[in-house]
Amino acid sequence: VASEAIGSTPYLIQQGVTGFSFKAPERSSGFGKPDIDALTSLTQHVAWLLDHPAERQQMRAAAKSLITSRYSPAIAARRLVTLIDALQSGKSTPFTEGPCSPA
Repeated sequence: VASEAIGSTPYLIQQGVTGFSFKAPERSSGFGKPDIDALTSLTQHVAWLLDHPAERQQMRAAAKSLITSRYSPAIAARRLVTLIDALQSGKSTPFTEGPCSPA
């Protein structure tokens, strides 16, 4: 479960497949004045995960697969070298998604 305001969330979270993103607070608020919509979004997703253990395990497996197949440090490093070579040759990134992609 990740805030939609975190930069990597759109790349790592496929809603209901690899996790859930929750509504980011619209304003800075402390414990005394929370953004109720954001808090509700977060708690609904956490409650759903607690109530659905089988689906939670499927989501966990899908998220782990995504991370290890596309976002591991080794993959990111290889892609960075490829991107540097492409840029030095006057080309753009060859990647359409994942590390070193334009998205």
